[in-house]
Amino acid sequence: MKAFLLSLTAAAAFAAALPAHAADLGAPVPEVPMEAPVAAAPAPVIERVAPRTSGLIDWSGAYVGFQVGGAFAGKPSIGDDRVTRSLLSNGREFSGFTGGGHVGFDYQVGSVVFGGIGDINYVDIRAKGAGPFTLVQNGVVTTYNATGTAGLEIDGTVRARLGFAGLDLPILPYVTGGLALGTGFGNFRLLGTDPATGAVTSQNLRDSRTNVGYAVGGGVDYAFTDNIRARVEYLYTDLSQARYFQNVSGGVDAGASYSKVQGGLSYRW
Repeated sequence: MKAFLLSLTAAAAFAAALPAHAADLGAPVPEVPMEAPVAAAPAPVIERVAPRTSGLIDWSGAYVGFQVGGAFAGKPSIGDDRVTRSLLSNGREFSGFTGGGHVGFDYQVGSVVFGGIGDINYVDIRAKGAGPFTLVQNGVVTTYNATGTAGLEIDGTVRARLGFAGLDLPILPYVTGGLALGTGFGNFRLLGTDPATGAVTSQNLRDSRTNVGYAVGGGVDYAFTDNIRARVEYLYTDLSQARYFQNVSGGVDAGASYSKVQGGLSYRW
């Protein structure tokens, strides 16, 4: 009987605990916030760049500037007149300063640059000459001892240029060639004896002419900026003969060939 009562008491206690436990089971479960999904970073895009074919600089445009350097020449090219040839051919090889200005333009197509340039220069190359000089005046022949100089004073060129701009450097190597003009001169003092009177006489003879020829060469342009360019250039010039002193003993044909090495600076726009 006692065991039955104990079992009944335990069952009653269990039944009383069920509502509280059920209440616990029915309580809302707290929600845990969920993070938004993180999008994956896009894959890097590799751009393919076409290889450069025209260098770092656009060489197209007009420019103006100056140049200075040195000129180096051999003996003047003298014609066949015996007397004046003996006078002028005694000169030594000569050299001197040259300097002037230039204007030009370039146009670039891909790696090729072509254009034109014109320049004018003072050229201080001259040679001393001395020797006998026969002068015929009014049918009277007088032999003088002549001393003086002959040379070149001014030259100019009009040339084409062709360059290559396909290097990854701000430089433009080029070749050039075209027409050349040069103003030559002869300046001599004549000392002699008048055959009729025996008196010592003197005369001054000076003449200048324009010689025509060609100039060829090459060089390198360097771009400091888009507008400021420097240049180193070599030119060989050959001037054909022109007739000097035409009123004296039939004149003399004289020409010259010479080389120039010069540097320049120009502004391009």
